[in-house]
Amino acid sequence: MAARGRPPKPTAEKKRSGTLQRCRQKNEPTPDAEIPPFPSWATRSAAPYWKEIAKCLFDNGLLTRLDQVALALLCEALAEYCECRSIVEEAARTEESGVKFITFTDKGNIIQHPAVGVMNKAWGKVVKLLVQFGMTPSARAGLAIGNAKEKPDILAQLIAESTAPAN
Repeated sequence: MAARGRPPKPTAEKKRSGTLQRCRQKNEPTPDAEIPPFPSWATRSAAPYWKEIAKCLFDNGLLTRLDQVALALLCEALAEYCECRSIVEEAARTEESGVKFITFTDKGNIIQHPAVGVMNKAWGKVVKLLVQFGMTPSARAGLAIGNAKEKPDILAQLIAESTAPAN
């Protein structure tokens, strides 16, 4: 049975917001960041997305070996979405109406192109998995990364250099 309600907040986020209660704290696993190998069961069409997304997630400290299956599912859904989109685009070029998302039955009735439904379901899977990895603006808003690298403030450096006394 699936869990109900909101997903639990990570311990790091509770610490940051001041709502951590030590008596309720569970030992949350914190695996090391690494890029897991591309799974053998994944399709070749997902491989280019794997390379790009895995690098982005790893560079931001958001990818571990434990995320291999979830990342593969994200890449598979993204590949499926793109494949369906290209099918719909090709159908629009070959149809005499030139309308993208419709097709005609053998009796001349107008219907939604079958690939559109598959494309929409794949899009839904992609969005859900993007949120799980913190890859949307709203998902990142409450994200707390314990091992995040602090980026230098370039504007502050320029101001400091310009106001420093000349030697």
